[in-house]
Amino acid sequence: MTETKWTLSQQLKWKLAKWLRDLTKNGVELDPMPSMAPTLCFGILGDVMATQTQMETFATAIATESHDAIRVQVVGGSMPIPQPARRATPVSSEAAPDLGHGTLPKFPRTRHLLPSGGVTRDDLVLDPLDAGRFVQTRVTIQEKVDGANLGLFLNDDFAIVAQNRSHFCNSSTAPQFKGLDIWIQVHQFELIELLSPPGRYVLYGEWLFAQHSIGYSRLPSYFLAFDILDRADNTFWSVERVTERLEETSIHMVPTLSTTTVADLDGYQRLLETPSAFYDGPVEGIVIRREEDGVLVDRAKLVRDDFIQEIGDHWAKKGVVKNQLHF
Repeated sequence: MTETKWTLSQQLKWKLAKWLRDLTKNGVELDPMPSMAPTLCFGILGDVMATQTQMETFATAIATESHDAIRVQVVGGSMPIPQPARRATPVSSEAAPDLGHGTLPKFPRTRHLLPSGGVTRDDLVLDPLDAGRFVQTRVTIQEKVDGANLGLFLNDDFAIVAQNRSHFCNSSTAPQFKGLDIWIQVHQFELIELLSPPGRYVLYGEWLFAQHSIGYSRLPSYFLAFDILDRADNTFWSVERVTERLEETSIHMVPTLSTTTVADLDGYQRLLETPSAFYDGPVEGIVIRREEDGVLVDRAKLVRDDFIQEIGDHWAKKGVVKNQLHF
C-alpha cells in the first residue's frame, strides 16, 4: 500500500476532527461561527473550562509537531468572544447565487454501460451508440462502492443539509444513517469552507455505515466523496478538481482505479475483477467518467452480476450490520 504523506494543514484538520469527535462522545455540543472565517471558531455547550483545557493541550501538541508552523490560539473562559451575525458572511469571496437553496439538487441516475442479466427493468441502460462513446477515448475509472447516496450542501444559515436522493436525511431518518449527524459535526468547519457560499456547491458521496450486499472491513470513513456539483452552471467537476479541492481536508474520496483509454467494451468487463480497496474481494462495480475542461461530460456504471443478484437479500430485511472502519 502506498504511504500517503499529509500536509501540515491536513494533519491539523484531521487531529482537530478527532478531537471534536471525542468531545461529542462526551456530550459537549459545538456551534461553528462561520462569520469569523478564516479563523476556526465555535461556541461550546458543555463544560467550557474543561474543554478549554483540552484545547490548550491540543494547541501545544500541534505547535510542537509542526515546529511552530501551525499555531492554535485558544480563546475562551471569561474572555469576550465576538458573536456572529445570524446571516453570516460566506467563507468564499464569491457572491452567493440565488439558486433556490431550499430545493434538493437530486443526484442524477447513472446509466448502466451494458445490459446484463441482473439489470432490472427500472434501470437505465445506455444505447449502443452512447456506450460506444466510452471506448477509445480518455476516461477516469473509479471504484463503485456499495452504500447510500448522500448529498451535502449549505442553507442560508450556514447549516449543513444532508439529502438521500430526493429526501432530507439525518441520523434518525433510517438505521443506515446512524452516525451521520456526528460525522457532519466533526467535519463542519471543512464542510462550511468547502460548500460556501450557501446553495452554490453540493458534495456527493456514498454513506457506508450499514452493510448492503458487501461487508467492508477497511473503510477510512463512513463517507466517501465522489462528486461536486456547481449549481451556478449545473456542472459536475472532474475527478482531478474534486481531488484538489478535498486534498487539504480530512474527507476521503472513492478510489480512482485509472485514467486511461479502453479499447473496447470487453475491457471494462475485465475491470470488474479488480480487488476492492475496502475488503478482501472484488469491487462492487466501476464508474466510468468522460471529462473535458475540468467538468464531467457523461458517466456510466458497470456492476457485477453476482452483486446485483444479492440485492434481493437486502440489509433492510435482516437488520443493520455495520461496516468496519480501519485507520
